[in-house]
Amino acid sequence: MALSTIAANQITSLPASSVGSSQLAPLTGFYLGTSTVASEHLLDDYEEGTWTPAYTATSLVVTAYSLQIGRFIRIGHCVWIYGEIATNGITTQGSSFAQLQITGLPFTVKNESFTRSAIQISTCTTFAADNFPKFGTFEKNTTKISLHNFASSDPRDGVVLGVKPDNMPTTSSDNRLEFSGHYRVA
Repeated sequence: MALSTIAANQITSLPASSVGSSQLAPLTGFYLGTSTVASEHLLDDYEEGTWTPAYTATSLVVTAYSLQIGRFIRIGHCVWIYGEIATNGITTQGSSFAQLQITGLPFTVKNESFTRSAIQISTCTTFAADNFPKFGTFEKNTTKISLHNFASSDPRDGVVLGVKPDNMPTTSSDNRLEFSGHYRVA
């Protein structure tokens, strides 16, 4: 078992094989599940906080939001997010060729070729018929989430479309989403 102590906001840690040694090295973080000192086992980043989600798309102009809540937990290279968003006024709906996105993620999504994390949408209200988000994907090397829909009522057909902003309702408390997900950061 490793020895860890916390003093004056400094965590000092040694692997189990070194306990009893008179040479304690100050570290920022602590080692998990290991008997040797190796950087890949060092937990040196834990953070909780808030972020502000916002809709974006080419030519989309949101004048006000009735709801913008974002929370996150970051542990090492993994970030878990939760968000709620609703518009309170849109003056320009945006292009029919644009992809509706949510911006403002607290950290840039890692640019990895082998992963593509998705968000789960738990509440979706007052979007226009047949143009509401069913899921979202974190866009690599950005702080954005792209929102998606299916080309038919049967998601097994495998055809995914981007949600278009051109027919989003423009009155108060519209376009409400509640969502959560996780992604990796550099």
